[in-house]
Amino acid sequence: MDTRRLIHVQDVCPIFVPGAIPSFEATRWNMAAGLWPNPTATREYALTTTVTNNRLFSWQRTFTQDNKPVRNPTSALIQLEEWVPSFENGSAERKGWLNFGIGRMQGIATPPKEGPVEAKWSAHGKRHLKAFKKHPEITLRLAAFEELKQPYAGSHIRATMREAIWRMTQRHVDVHPETIDILVAETEADGIIAAFVAGNCVEASQSVYLLGFYLPPAIKTYAMTGLIAWWFERTREKNLALCNFGDMCGPRPSPFNKERGYSIFKTHFGIQRTWLPKSYWRISIGAKP
Repeated sequence: MDTRRLIHVQDVCPIFVPGAIPSFEATRWNMAAGLWPNPTATREYALTTTVTNNRLFSWQRTFTQDNKPVRNPTSALIQLEEWVPSFENGSAERKGWLNFGIGRMQGIATPPKEGPVEAKWSAHGKRHLKAFKKHPEITLRLAAFEELKQPYAGSHIRATMREAIWRMTQRHVDVHPETIDILVAETEADGIIAAFVAGNCVEASQSVYLLGFYLPPAIKTYAMTGLIAWWFERTREKNLALCNFGDMCGPRPSPFNKERGYSIFKTHFGIQRTWLPKSYWRISIGAKP
């Protein structure tokens, strides 16, 4: 597989400076659809949720938007604090916190404020959009989430990932359906042949890719590229600054990484590969309320 396009993507890091790209993962919008959706403590710029808590062990996860950690003392003997900031942090804020693990990256595009939404796309992406427009038999429309269930089951998504992605998207649909765009491409002969589900996060001014799939009839018609162009248009109409394509590989991915093809596909839409802020950890013994 030719991975050269991954090397040429411009990487950025969300440092806390004017104009930085914030992480949508530290927003109330994303928190609401998390595995632990109910915050145990709410502040103006921070939300804390309890992963587990008993007399022996407490694990609390705090999302912040102002780049400052907070303390959430408990009566547990051992307390694990996880801090997920919206921006990368300076050394003063990191003092006393540990970081480990592999950093994550997301592909983020900025739709032009006017003119063709594909202006910053690669020649490959523009060519596929032009080819898509030669298929008048394909209709693009908004759909209900349940309409995707049957075609999704027969899509290209690997079975090991299919159910997890569906459940994550379902949580967003259940919690704030008014923020979810379900875009489908269909034909009279085949029904739905491709779909793209995006969540509109006003807090981070991003429209975020949640779920997408296609069926064999979509391959030669480039229906997915047509849906992405429509997504860009809708994002611009909603006055959101960014289209977030979700996680992607680095410039030199492992040959065993099965997501390389998805990441290469994303590079054709004018993205920057953005490093997410690190998660920070702190453990204490004998914490008091």
